[in-house]
Amino acid sequence: MAGGEETRMNRNCITLLLTVALGAGLIGEVRAQSEGRVAFRVGVKQGVSAMQDLSQEAAGYADLASCLTGPAAGYSSAICEAFDANGDGSIDIVDFAAFQQHFGVGGTCFDLEQAEGYGNALLSVNRNDSSIYPQTLVAGELDLTLLVVQGQPGADYSVESCSFQDAFGGEVVASGTLDAAGMASVIIPPDNFLRGQVLSLQARVTDDLSPTGVAMSAASRVKVIPTMSANIALNMAVGSLADVLGPVMDITPNSINIGNLTFVVTPATVFANVTDLSGLVLGDWVAVKGGFNATGGFDAEEIGLEDPQNQVRLDGRVQSVGPAGFAILGFSFYVSTETVFIDDATGDPRTFADLLPGMPVEVRVVVETQFPSATLIKLNTPIELEPEPEPEPEDENEIELPPPPPFCS
Repeated sequence: MAGGEETRMNRNCITLLLTVALGAGLIGEVRAQSEGRVAFRVGVKQGVSAMQDLSQEAAGYADLASCLTGPAAGYSSAICEAFDANGDGSIDIVDFAAFQQHFGVGGTCFDLEQAEGYGNALLSVNRNDSSIYPQTLVAGELDLTLLVVQGQPGADYSVESCSFQDAFGGEVVASGTLDAAGMASVIIPPDNFLRGQVLSLQARVTDDLSPTGVAMSAASRVKVIPTMSANIALNMAVGSLADVLGPVMDITPNSINIGNLTFVVTPATVFANVTDLSGLVLGDWVAVKGGFNATGGFDAEEIGLEDPQNQVRLDGRVQSVGPAGFAILGFSFYVSTETVFIDDATGDPRTFADLLPGMPVEVRVVVETQFPSATLIKLNTPIELEPEPEPEPEDENEIELPPPPPFCS
C-alpha cells in the first residue's frame, strides 16, 4: 500500500489512520484461520520445532541437564526457557520427555536459532533490537505485536515461527514484499499468540547477493504474557494533568479528539489563537491543556493551533506499570530498546525501572502508527498544583480486567 487512508480496528481501538508515512508493506500478508488466529500450520518449508533444533547437538542435552530443577523450582536463564515445553515456568520430567522425543532428529528450523543475521535481513519485534541475543522479548496475548522486516528494496520476505510448545515448526506468521525503502511493518492482532507460549521468530528475505538467494535474520526469542502493559492502578482526581499535542482526529459541537483522547469543550475553555472549534479542521495540530473530569474523561482548559510535528506529545501521571509498558491518561504505551528515558529535572538518563505510579511524565509517540511505542519519556516533569491520584479500592473478589486500550495516534 503506497499511501492513503485506511480504517483499522483492533480489540479496543477504532480509529482513522493516515498511513502515508509508513509506506508500502505496512500490513504484509497475515494468514489467518477462520476464527481469526494466525495460521501456524502452513509453512514455506517442511519445518521442525525449535526444540528439535536444540536436540541436534549433544550440547543441547548438556544444557537441558543443567536446567532440570523439578516442578517446584523456576529458572532465570534464557537457555533454560527454550526447554520449557509446556510453558509452566519450570523444567521437569514433562519437558525432559518432550526433548527426548526429538533428540537426534535433524532439521533446519532457524538454523539452530542463530544469534546473528545473514546480510540483508533484519527483524525487530515490538521495536526491540533482535541483535541483542539471547534477550527474551515479550509479547502480550491481549496486545498488538509489531514485526518490522528490513532487507533489499522489493525483496520477498516471510516471518517464521518456532514454538517450543508446538509440534509444528517453521510456520509462516506473515509474508509479503518489502517497499522501496526495503522495509515492511506487520501488525499481528491481539489473541494470535497465546499466553505461556515461548516462540522464536526469524525473517527470511530474498537476497541476490547471497549464494543461496536467501538471507536470514537473527532469531528473536519471544515469551507471550497476558499483556505488555498493566491494569489501571490509580484513579486520577478531578483536575489531574491531562495535556496533549497532536493532530485533530474528530470534532463535534462540544468536543475535540486527539488520537484516542476526547476532550470536552466547556464554557470555560479558552481558545488561544483560534476563535472556537469552527476554526479547526481535521488534521490541524493543536495543543490542548486539560484535566481529568468527574466521569474519568477529560475537559479542555485551553486549545491552541500548533505547527505539524512528527511526534504526538502527552503529559500526565503514570497510572500503572507492566512488564514492557505503562499507562497514562487511561491508555497503554509500550517501551522498547529504542525508547529514551530522561529525568526532566536533572537531564540525567533514566530507565524503565525508574517509572513509578503517580509520577508526572511526558511521553512522545510517533505519528501515524497503530503500535503505541514510546520514543521518549521524560520523568518527573514539572506540573502545576493539582489533586493527587488516589489508589483504587481493593476488592477481594475482583476479577482480572483487560489492560487499558493502546493509544492510536
